[in-house]
Amino acid sequence: MDPKTTQSIIRIALEVIKVILQGIETFTSTNKQEREKSNAEGNHKNHKT
Repeated sequence: MDPKTTQSIIRIALEVIKVILQGIETFTSTNKQEREKSNAEGNHKNHKT
């Protein structure tokens, strides 16, 4: 394999990793928001009684 091919493979791999990491970050932050929302709702119900 010539260096140019190797370089483009590495570049593509890095792009893929970046996209995966962004997806994980989005997924975890969405989960966190959902948890915080449900905690807030739970606290609100507890406070009423």
